[in-house]
Amino acid sequence: MGNRANSTNVTETDSVWEPYYDAYQKAVVQDMWVISCITLLHLLVFAILVRMEISAPILKKKKKIFSSINSLLLSIILLHFLANMLNYAYSSSLSSDPIYIVTYIIVAWFFTCFQECAMTFYAYRRGIAVIEAIFPSSRIFMIGCLLFIAFGTVCQFVWVSLANISFYLPYLTDYNAFFNKAFNAHSVALSIAIFCFDTGICGVYLYYLRVAEEQEIGEIEKLKVLSKYGLLSCCCLWLWHGSLTLFLYSSYAETPPFPLWIYILSQNMAELIPLLYVTVQLVMKWNLLVEERTRIQLMQKRMDRAKTTSFSTCKTIVKSKSF
Repeated sequence: MGNRANSTNVTETDSVWEPYYDAYQKAVVQDMWVISCITLLHLLVFAILVRMEISAPILKKKKKIFSSINSLLLSIILLHFLANMLNYAYSSSLSSDPIYIVTYIIVAWFFTCFQECAMTFYAYRRGIAVIEAIFPSSRIFMIGCLLFIAFGTVCQFVWVSLANISFYLPYLTDYNAFFNKAFNAHSVALSIAIFCFDTGICGVYLYYLRVAEEQEIGEIEKLKVLSKYGLLSCCCLWLWHGSLTLFLYSSYAETPPFPLWIYILSQNMAELIPLLYVTVQLVMKWNLLVEERTRIQLMQKRMDRAKTTSFSTCKTIVKSKSF
């Protein structure tokens, strides 16, 4: 995600932003190394789990490599990496060409906005089974919420693009302050909307775990796994949206509104928490595979027991008839 605080020309606020800019550049380099290493690990684990998923015995229909859940999770991993790679390339560049700078920021923001969309759609896709178990007719409402958030994310991308373009185009300079305020207000409103969406899903998870506490068989165990890891996922999303909103508000302010340590902490959290989120999803995927395999084995044992009982009954009947 581009940081407009370090994309300024020589202005009156340069001396104020200078220590923030220096700390920002150092943090970007450090975070990029962490993100690169962990992303490679995530991709490796993801490939192994997908391989296990499609080769495992199944109960119903054949599983696809690029299912909606797998595609969304892979998109989250790649979009986060690409956004931070562009951010790193931009912050490390010595070019002062406005077109070059704005292009880097806008493309990085494109990846960040679609990553945000992918995470929201993934949360819905993962949680819909639990949600419909509690509220069977909630799908249309949930889809409406998703479309609203997707539209809000597109608008956020438009505002941030205008804010950065207007900073360099002379005939839009007078509107720069307006675009910055609009972007900040929209980002806060969108974060609140996503927070409410995630909180609603979190409430459903908590309710399901409470009502399903005494049940331990069949699909219920699968929904319990989804609910437990769904709660962890919601916590990650809350932290990410909060830190991202705080970082953006700081970056697009005329003067730094927070101390340097808060600014850098919000930057680090905004860049690294998605890695924690993906880790939670991969661990959940592993536990779902284990649960499904256990369920299949249990069903197979029941079928074998039923066959044995049926055979014994038939044998008894035949013997009784022979007498």
